Amino acid sequence: MKFIYISLALLMAGAFMNSAAQAQSSFDLTAGNTGISIGDSEGVNGIRLNFRDSRLRKVNGLNATIWVPREENLYTGTINGVALGLPATGFENLNGVGYSWLALVSMGKIRGVTSSGIATVASENYGVGLAGVANVSAEGSGGVFVSGIANVSGGSFSGISISGLASVTADHQRGISAGGFAAVSGESARGITFGGLAAVVGEEKRGITVGGLASVTGEQLRGISAGGLASVAGGGFRGIQVGGLAAVSGENSRGIQASGLASVTGGEMRGISVSLLAAISGEGGRGIMAAPIVVSGGQFSGISAAGLVQAGESFRGLNASGLITAGETIRGLQLSGFGIAGRDVSGISFAGGFVAAENLRGASLSSAVLAQQLSGLHVASLFTYLPDEGRQYGLVLAPVNWNDGIQSGLTIGIVNYAQNLRGLQIGLINIAQEGGFARVFPFFNYGR
Repeated sequence: MKFIYISLALLMAGAFMNSAAQAQSSFDLTAGNTGISIGDSEGVNGIRLNFRDSRLRKVNGLNATIWVPREENLYTGTINGVALGLPATGFENLNGVGYSWLALVSMGKIRGVTSSGIATVASENYGVGLAGVANVSAEGSGGVFVSGIANVSGGSFSGISISGLASVTADHQRGISAGGFAAVSGESARGITFGGLAAVVGEEKRGITVGGLASVTGEQLRGISAGGLASVAGGGFRGIQVGGLAAVSGENSRGIQASGLASVTGGEMRGISVSLLAAISGEGGRGIMAAPIVVSGGQFSGISAAGLVQAGESFRGLNASGLITAGETIRGLQLSGFGIAGRDVSGISFAGGFVAAENLRGASLSSAVLAQQLSGLHVASLFTYLPDEGRQYGLVLAPVNWNDGIQSGLTIGIVNYAQNLRGLQIGLINIAQEGGFARVFPFFNYGR
């Protein structure tokens, strides 16, 4: 404490001497430029005290000022040692330790440890920086920086940046960036990015990204991304993506995608996509999709499980839905609480209501079967129906089998009807408008 009081007294004396002389001068207690310099000297090896600097060149030791230089071009000199601002100081370069009650301002580079009550500002800053309000570097910075409000790097940043409000890097960020409100990287980021409300990376992100409300990556995401409301990757992702409401990948996704409302992949999804409402893949994919609503814009292969509805261009594998499964092509094992509908359905299909297809192959068990082309084994608790130009091969069992086209296989039921019979009907009433040995005959009828 005595040293601080003495320093303050000397600073005040130097300020008075400078004001009285109204010239750039100093009072030096030195030998060979080593010792104590009071005033606006060009430098010293030792201790230098001044009100505000205007022509500093170099100090090896301690440089203390009351205020910052008057103009930008007067921020000159290099301090190797300690820079004190009582309450503020300014210079060009610092190699060592900087402390200020209010502000530390450098128009060049800081290499070392700095602490300021309000702000530390530099063109480039590398080392450890503590600031009550903000650490700001116009260009690059690196090291460990902690502030009450914001850490801002106008260029790239490498290291650890922690702030009460926002950690902002204009270019590339490497390391850990955390802000109570937001963590932002204008270009790419690698490492950990955390924002109390939002974590935003403008380009590619590799590592862990967490936002209390949103985690946003403008281009490719590789790693883990989590947002309380949404996790968004504009250029696709590889890894794990979790959003409280939505997880969105603008292009392809590889890994695990989970959300409370919707998991959306604009391109091809490979991995696991789950949601409490909807899982959507714009170009299909491979893996597992599970949600009340499952949608695939392309061919999806794997396990598709929908609590209500699944719909898309093509499903291959295990396809299950609580209500409806619908698609251009459906192949594999299909399970549906009510209905299965598609242009081409093949494999094994179980539905509580109906199975409907332009081309139905394999085996099915349902209440009703409706098809243009039918082959394989199909059992319905109510009826089967084929329209004009329809054709049936294989075995069909239902109380009512109605075919307005051609029957080339076997039907077993109570009532069997065929417009053109070329196979065998077994039932109580068998009707064949064409081809049967009789138009109506009990118990059986067969094509001639």
